[in-house]
Amino acid sequence: MLNFYAFFGGTFDPIHYGHINSVKALANELTIKKITFLPNHLPSHRIPSKTPSYHRLKMLKYAIDNDPLFDIDFREFEINHVCQTVKILKKIRMELGKKTSIAFIIGKDALFDIHLWYKWQDLLKLCHLLVCPRLNFSHKNYEHSTKIWIDKNRIYNKDIIFNKSHGYIWFSKIPLYNISSTDIRLRINQKISCKNLLPDNIIQYIDRFNLYCNS
Repeated sequence: MLNFYAFFGGTFDPIHYGHINSVKALANELTIKKITFLPNHLPSHRIPSKTPSYHRLKMLKYAIDNDPLFDIDFREFEINHVCQTVKILKKIRMELGKKTSIAFIIGKDALFDIHLWYKWQDLLKLCHLLVCPRLNFSHKNYEHSTKIWIDKNRIYNKDIIFNKSHGYIWFSKIPLYNISSTDIRLRINQKISCKNLLPDNIIQYIDRFNLYCNS
């Protein structure tokens, strides 16, 4: 078995229980002891967040504070330009070496658009992909080149993730958490309660800084 590192990328705008509970369930499913959040500063494949990066990062810190499962990699915030995921993973691979298993966690919704990512077909040369379920997303409905790529590299034996350094796609069977940052921002803008959708301290932070009221 190789040394293993799991990274969870995203804008986390804001971080919510869909993020937190999904990766906790994934950690339980695969017996992962540590998951590192890799927050985007200036994402390359989606519309930039209107929320200042330091607010998103603060909320992420508060949400996972004192949870031994989680930590944060701040590297994207040290670069003041758009960061492609492939380039970030290349740096991580260089740091951790060739004989380390690296996994990158994404949702099925992100996988749906992965053909729009910079050098997306190079991702599996650097890591495994661990895919969390999302509502109304089936890989059978993906863009044709994406579906071929998924079918070619999908695995059903989770042990491969820990014995190979990269190259495979695992579809998690964890519960579906139907919570989205987009819906939360809309609810806040419409003054609808977000109780039980994200941690109370994050709700308080959003109220304190009047975030998402004009989203």
